Amino acid sequence: FIHLTYKGKGEIKKKIAFVGKGITFDAGGYNLKAGPGSMIELMKFDMSGCAAVLGSAYCIGTIKPEHVEVHFLSAVCENMISQNAYRPGDIVTASNGKTIEVGNTDAEGRLTLADALVYAEKIGVDHIVDIATLTGAMLFSLGTSYAGVFGNDEKLINKILASSKSSSEPVWWLPIIKEYKKFISSRCADMNNTTTNSKASSIIASLFLNEFVQSTSWAHIDIAGAAWIFNDSKPKGFGVRLLSEYKSIDLFNDNIYNGLTRKGKNKFKKYILPYLKLNACNLELLKLLDGENIQSSKKAMSKNNLKYNINKLKRVANENNVSLLLNLNDTHLLDTKKKGS
Repeated sequence: FIHLTYKGKGEIKKKIAFVGKGITFDAGGYNLKAGPGSMIELMKFDMSGCAAVLGSAYCIGTIKPEHVEVHFLSAVCENMISQNAYRPGDIVTASNGKTIEVGNTDAEGRLTLADALVYAEKIGVDHIVDIATLTGAMLFSLGTSYAGVFGNDEKLINKILASSKSSSEPVWWLPIIKEYKKFISSRCADMNNTTTNSKASSIIASLFLNEFVQSTSWAHIDIAGAAWIFNDSKPKGFGVRLLSEYKSIDLFNDNIYNGLTRKGKNKFKKYILPYLKLNACNLELLKLLDGENIQSSKKAMSKNNLKYNINKLKRVANENNVSLLLNLNDTHLLDTKKKGS
């Protein structure tokens, strides 16, 4: 079990848990992945959720946001055939006491995520976001470009969608349909880890996970289609920017935007925000556009001052923030006839 913690300076105003699926190799267990199309040779990618969480831990640890506590969690294992492996028909008990009938050993990820979600909620966080290569059905519903997001909190999901847009890691909001819960029912346990309905399996898997979150704001991101470049057998690293962006949007709101006067906020929205591609790696650059300069319309919005800020950003440019600099387009920002003085 991996548990890393970042605790920022100052009074903690928000606690967040990122939970990643970490199956280091998934052979399917006794329900062995076999035959053409099983993709068993690619199943090292089943730890992509854990990799995304650890990658975001590095980003957040680098930018050092204040007033926030972030927990990075993963229940890590491999799913193999052995004398100690679990078997179809077994009844296992999750850490919250709920019993699960093993309908298929190749649906192992949701079992590990279940315990990790219970653990995350016991920490007492405000939000839980899990990310996992959970269901192959995502390949059929959204293909290889988009991840699907499910959850119990509309505000949290909207924030993830905003993070998706600014990080260029596409996510699509999918529903949790409660009437489908009957498809994970069991005659001998509280639930089954597999569905009796071959359709809507991604939704049904999210319903299973929802059973292990009592009242905390929660979102589940299924990256089974988006995590891997299948025709080139390479990982994308999908989710690192998305999770880091989610935190940086929080930090942006807390440390920059909310510190402005009403007049400053309006001018920031109108003249600067459209050209900023917010990114965790670029947060230090955003701090250069500080509140005092922005609030002074004559100073901050003047052609000379905008040019000064752009040049200042360029002087500290590196490979991590090129995308932000490209979005701070000199021509558009300095076109005072179009954008105001």
